[in-house]
Amino acid sequence: MKQLTAAEARAILEANVAQAEETLDLAQSLARSNPGNLRAGQHIRKARRSLETRQAHLASHKEQFPDAD
Repeated sequence: MKQLTAAEARAILEANVAQAEETLDLAQSLARSNPGNLRAGQHIRKARRSLETRQAHLASHKEQFPDAD
C-alpha cells in the first residue's frame, strides 16, 4: 500500500472538514424546514461532534507537519 505524503494527507483532512461542515449545514437546514422532527437535534449534535473531531485532526496534522502545503 502506498504511503501518503504529508501534503496528500492534509488535502484529505481538509476535504473531510469541508464535508463535515456541509453535513452540519444540511442537518441545521433540515431542522429549520421541519421543526417537528424530534431527531433533528440529535443529528445536529452528531454532525457538530464529527466536525469538531475532524477539525482537531487537521489542526494536529498542521502542528505535526507545518510545511505540508
